[in-house]
Amino acid sequence: MPLLQLHGADDGCILPAQVDDRHRFAAPHALEVVPDVSHFLHIEAPEAIAARIAAWAQ
Repeated sequence: MPLLQLHGADDGCILPAQVDDRHRFAAPHALEVVPDVSHFLHIEAPEAIAARIAAWAQ
């Protein structure tokens, strides 16, 4: 199953440099760092995150 991993650029809990774990996944894996959001992407920018997921799923 392909995996889309979205990570907030301003996340203070998990730094973007620490999250690149693509080597752990056998399936296609896309890591995207989303600007102007922190740890709770879906709460901070729900429309933008939903649109990104919908675009990726097509």
